[in-house]
Amino acid sequence: MNKLLILEIIISLFCHSLYAQDDSLILPSAPEFLCNQQKLAVPPFYISDEYEQGDRIWENFRKFENDKIVDKYIPRGSIVYTPEEMIGTEGSTGRVPVKILSVPSKENEDRIRNSKSNRRNSIEDKVADSKSLKGINRKRVKVNDIGWIGKASLKEAKNHTFMVTKDSPIYKSPAGTAISDKQITLSYDDTGYDVLRCCTPDTFNGPITCFDRYKFILQDLEGNDLESFYVKNLECSFIQNLAPISNTIITPIKSILNLMRVESPKFSIDELELLPSYQSWSGYTSRIKRSEMAKMPYDNETSQGPFGSYHYRPDDQQNSDAYMKPNSQCALLQVLKKHQESCTTAGCQVQLGDMYHHDNWGSHESHDSGECVDIRPFRKNDDDNAGLSYTQTSRYDREKTKSFIKLLRDSGARVIIFNDTQITARRLENHNNHIHVCFGENRQKVKNTCKNGFAE
Repeated sequence: MNKLLILEIIISLFCHSLYAQDDSLILPSAPEFLCNQQKLAVPPFYISDEYEQGDRIWENFRKFENDKIVDKYIPRGSIVYTPEEMIGTEGSTGRVPVKILSVPSKENEDRIRNSKSNRRNSIEDKVADSKSLKGINRKRVKVNDIGWIGKASLKEAKNHTFMVTKDSPIYKSPAGTAISDKQITLSYDDTGYDVLRCCTPDTFNGPITCFDRYKFILQDLEGNDLESFYVKNLECSFIQNLAPISNTIITPIKSILNLMRVESPKFSIDELELLPSYQSWSGYTSRIKRSEMAKMPYDNETSQGPFGSYHYRPDDQQNSDAYMKPNSQCALLQVLKKHQESCTTAGCQVQLGDMYHHDNWGSHESHDSGECVDIRPFRKNDDDNAGLSYTQTSRYDREKTKSFIKLLRDSGARVIIFNDTQITARRLENHNNHIHVCFGENRQKVKNTCKNGFAE
């Protein structure tokens, strides 16, 4: 029997055991099985990342018949399954066979592909069929594809929180709770994953069959436990509708979702465009060089943004200059929300410029951190999309601008640059017509603002 057939059998048994008896989330009680609680070191699935691909959002996917041939790419953030027996058998290549259970939405990838590319280290370079592959048009993996990827590119499920994507069918928990706007985590501690190991009894007339039900916890976006339940692993089709979010950024991401739902109650996780981290490798150890970032949710047609804001002079129609680190973006959103509540007349619109800009792009060298944004000063009685210097006294509104800068300072912003000498801020050449502000991602006050907003 060849290795492809063996793997197909193993994985088909895995998927057959997932919800094989009906369409509900939870396997109904089956008296022919005896179950007991156990701890397992092995997760039900893994999250794909990258290994030695530089600042790319994909990993090589190799043919199962010949792992020397790379014929597809797998986007980072895909959910994959590999049999427990295969984890320790990667051999000298450092690769393991996987089956694709879930792939991120292609829409975000397409937007990146259509972004501005006439510069080094462009956003467009990060997708798979761009010039980063030197003209090679590799196919994107699909659900149920089987192939080989580097073991070092696999991340454990315990390090992620899962959210249901927008277009998924409506799933309900055993208690009847809709899970489409909730978060799901695996029950795990230092001793392993919580599972129910279920086997046919000794009296069963036939071969002994066992399977594991992994314990999952349903939570609201505040992180409060709503209920827990055991799932017979996961139904393969159900996994297709899960978006994994790294636990390193889940707190600000949840706050961003809550803020976006103030104006758009059905705003979902897949509408928030995430750019994976840039990491370098030394052997099988990675080091983060640029953290994950989220794109400010602008309308690509109108450049309108959250809480009445506006994106002026975007780099391209995809707003590829609008990425920020999650805590930084979240604190900025809190500022926009608070400002909109207190400033309601003409001239109050917050007009936002560049956010993330790589140093190699040749402009805005101070925007490489993903923590900074340019903001136009405020106007007396118009929201026209036209540049404005503080010296243009007929349009410039100092009091609005001063109040907004105080709000920035109250949020924990670490750098505020603006050249109006009657406003407390740092001065720097070429900052007559915009405020430059940075929200330090790791500043505790910025984190507090992100999570809690402004104290009354």
